[in-house]
Amino acid sequence: MKSINQPALPIESVLPELGRALEIGHEVVLVAPPGAGKTTRVPLALFEAAWLFEQKILVIEPRRIATLATAEFLAKSLGEECGQRVGYRMRLDTKVGPNTRIEVITQGVFLRMLQQDPSLEGVGAVVFDEFHERSLDSDLALAMCLQGRELLREDSPLKIIIMSATIDAKGVSELLNNAPVVISEGRMFKVTHHHVCTGPASGRMDKALYDILHNTTAQALANHQGSILVFLPGKGEIQQAQTKLADLCSEQIKLYPLYGDLPMAQQQLAIKPAALGVRKIVLATNIAETSLTIEGIDCVIDLGLYRQMAYDTRTGLSRLKTMRISKAQATQRAGRAGRLSVGHCYRLWSETQHQSLAPHTSVEMLQADLTHLCLQLHAFGCANPNDLQWMDAPPNGPWQKAQTQLLSLGALVKNGEDYSITEHGEHLGKLPLSPRLGHLLINAQHYNAMPLGCALVALLSEKDPLSATSESNKELPYDLMLRVSWLAKPAPSLPHLKSMHQRINAQAKRLMGQMPAQKTASISHHYDKAQLAAILVALAWPERIAKQTSDFSQYKLANGNRVKCQQQRKGAPFLAVASTIGFEAGQSAITQRVCLALDLPADLFDGPLKHLTAKQTHITWHQEHGRLVAEKQVQLGKLVLHSLRMDKIAPHEKAKAICEHLKQRHLAPLNWDQAALSLQAKVQLLHQSFPNQSTQENPWPDFSVQALSASVETWLAPYLENVSQAQDLKRLNLTPILSALLPWPLLNQLNELAPARYQVPSGNSHAIDYSQSPPVLAVKLQEMFGMQTPPSVGYGTALQVHLLAPGGQVLQVTQDLAHFWRNSYTQVKKEMKGRYPRHPWPDDPLKALATAKTNRALRSS
Repeated sequence: MKSINQPALPIESVLPELGRALEIGHEVVLVAPPGAGKTTRVPLALFEAAWLFEQKILVIEPRRIATLATAEFLAKSLGEECGQRVGYRMRLDTKVGPNTRIEVITQGVFLRMLQQDPSLEGVGAVVFDEFHERSLDSDLALAMCLQGRELLREDSPLKIIIMSATIDAKGVSELLNNAPVVISEGRMFKVTHHHVCTGPASGRMDKALYDILHNTTAQALANHQGSILVFLPGKGEIQQAQTKLADLCSEQIKLYPLYGDLPMAQQQLAIKPAALGVRKIVLATNIAETSLTIEGIDCVIDLGLYRQMAYDTRTGLSRLKTMRISKAQATQRAGRAGRLSVGHCYRLWSETQHQSLAPHTSVEMLQADLTHLCLQLHAFGCANPNDLQWMDAPPNGPWQKAQTQLLSLGALVKNGEDYSITEHGEHLGKLPLSPRLGHLLINAQHYNAMPLGCALVALLSEKDPLSATSESNKELPYDLMLRVSWLAKPAPSLPHLKSMHQRINAQAKRLMGQMPAQKTASISHHYDKAQLAAILVALAWPERIAKQTSDFSQYKLANGNRVKCQQQRKGAPFLAVASTIGFEAGQSAITQRVCLALDLPADLFDGPLKHLTAKQTHITWHQEHGRLVAEKQVQLGKLVLHSLRMDKIAPHEKAKAICEHLKQRHLAPLNWDQAALSLQAKVQLLHQSFPNQSTQENPWPDFSVQALSASVETWLAPYLENVSQAQDLKRLNLTPILSALLPWPLLNQLNELAPARYQVPSGNSHAIDYSQSPPVLAVKLQEMFGMQTPPSVGYGTALQVHLLAPGGQVLQVTQDLAHFWRNSYTQVKKEMKGRYPRHPWPDDPLKALATAKTNRALRSS
């Protein structure tokens, strides 16, 4: 394919090597730095390859703006308009023709193509551009592409080219059957790095950082001649920066924002060359890191932050997090300044902070909501993700969470341990929407409410149009119906709101046209528009149905988590929450705030939402009141919608609830008197000291608190018939209840092996304290004269002997009497004989008479 007016680029030196690799094999990894020309040269170089057999080349781009820019550049290189030999496909905009051979498409569109035709018939090569970004869609698309090729393209294997500047080439090569790695030198001019200040530790931009940004931008305008690209984390920061930098603008210096939600025409203004004599300051998110070349840039100001959606499997909610960029991202961003000439990069973080940056950006697969991916795979005919080849396989926890969510939407059905897609799920998979939004739209069709459903889906697919405008109702800032009403009004005059209004309305109309005709009878209803909207949102996000707590600003979700509301609202007991947003909680555990929601009338739980509810008998022990409480409850997830007190409780349900209470309290509410504690301790001693436990069955049961708690239903439940309150538990006599766990031979052996008292050499018997380990025998020292063998119980457990002075204080603690007589007795005698002269202190205690008597009593006897 001949191209016109194209200067030489570094990539051209490796194009022959790339072509040979694809002639011999079917995969290749191309590593080329920014500015090398990989995006604009490779598709044209492959176009006339013999192995292509005049089939199409698909170029997969991560973003809409890159898709359009790449297609227009390729078409312009051929002296043509888009739609001839080069075309593009993306959501809401397609321009291809019958002669189109190179199609530049977004990842989402490519996934739908794979669903419709896994073999990609008529396609000879797929080029994955900027693969280092490793989005969920790119990983899924590559896995599906490899699977479809393996199963359906044996005769004419699909060629796969992976391109990036900062890719894990070795890992990708191994995934692609050890594909050859082709490396191109870049056309990078020298970029000088300046570390301006210490970056924020929290990832937040404060006033001081905006002041530094202003000063750095002013310095860059003064010191350099070209345009400036500023990297900021998100739309909000870009808008604040626009205000902050406005005083730097003039007829010769223009300010342009660049982020994904901007209309395409405004994005094009940011990336196109400035007019002669005009310099640009482009304020961009990480959308400008790769793919795009913004003409005239020779200076980059990087705040080192980006925004990423993170999914929490514990809460089932996603939140945008502002994070530090990786070293690879920092390199990509700095490279924007050196594409066309020598450049400068001002980094608003220190060199020390730079060294601590992660090498690469975290992979979206490992932290994203996998619901859409799960549905796509099931629609693709793959119920087990391990059947596919991945760079990083879907993590098990989020995958199971995704299956559960699709099950609740009716998109999957469970058969034993296996899941399979339903007809409803197949329908969802064909819609260019997330499963939840697709579910909302299909339900809107059932309710003959398609205009409302399409408006809701279009609104929820975009940023909130009222989030930063005076049109937002301050009383109900989260009310989704305000947005529906806004959409139905004439377009507002403000340019950015006008374009958003037009775009959302266009999306709603497009959805109306994409929905197939209704096959089944629609649901007849009498609900007004607001109630219908609440029903549709609740059906799409059943786990986010929310109930107000005693703190009117807090709501509990059906999944058990809590969210805050901007205002305290009395009289709004239930909400259907469509979206939440994360915030810094401080001392509170709540980290999510309601963003968009609808008031949900309670009577809907007896109507269209009834299938989400369940009736249950709920019996619990009320700790504060010290009694059993039984209710019949209607629940939705972890929400109690309403309850009714029960007077009668089935014995087995009562016993189960009490036993659960006792487990949680580790049996503490029971009457552990001295007799029960002694019995427990004796049996536990014999259980632990039984010989040869590894080879013989131990006849003595485990009487530890942990074991007794675990089996409390077995041994205590039969005695709980008349128990309803705390004092009833205290009346239970535990000694006979626990004794019943011992067969009669063991009961007889218990007193033999673990006697209550022990007879010492003096002839007296003393109580053994089994509550300590080992058991304790407290006895007057003189009563143990002559005894060297330690006293023992059970299966040879030596008692811990507390040798007492005549006054009762402990003189020595020992389990080795012989050692005491030999080594310690003399010192004890020396100290005690003067204090207790009336008691015997013989020189040789082993030959002395054991006695509890005084010397005088001994003489008189």
